[in-house]
Amino acid sequence: MGAITAQKLTKRTKAKLMKMGIYTHAGGFGYDPIMAMGSRTAVMAIWYESEEPTAEELVLLKEIYQGRVTKWYPDVDKNFLAMSANTTTLKKENGVWTYRRMTWREGPTWSQKSGTLQEIRVEGRF
Repeated sequence: MGAITAQKLTKRTKAKLMKMGIYTHAGGFGYDPIMAMGSRTAVMAIWYESEEPTAEELVLLKEIYQGRVTKWYPDVDKNFLAMSANTTTLKKENGVWTYRRMTWREGPTWSQKSGTLQEIRVEGRF
């Protein structure tokens, strides 16, 4: 028997996430804080190779997004973009969530602190 591989994001889930304001990210938001200054960028994204979130995780992703907008980006527009947003990209891999921010230019590509979405949220990383 081969290893069980987790399902990657489906088109349906990507559409749900986009309706919530969460982009699917495959690189290329610039990831240059100087370039992002004075421009509108995504508040939150999910990595294109992320595993499929559960129904509960989808609800939590929406809550995290809304919390970020309320706290940091009240000027978000109809395309879910905000002025000089430091895009947070989330990724679920092997059942564990991790994240990175647009301004991270050195060090590990993804946060070394990972866990469930709830753990990441409770610890104030969002």
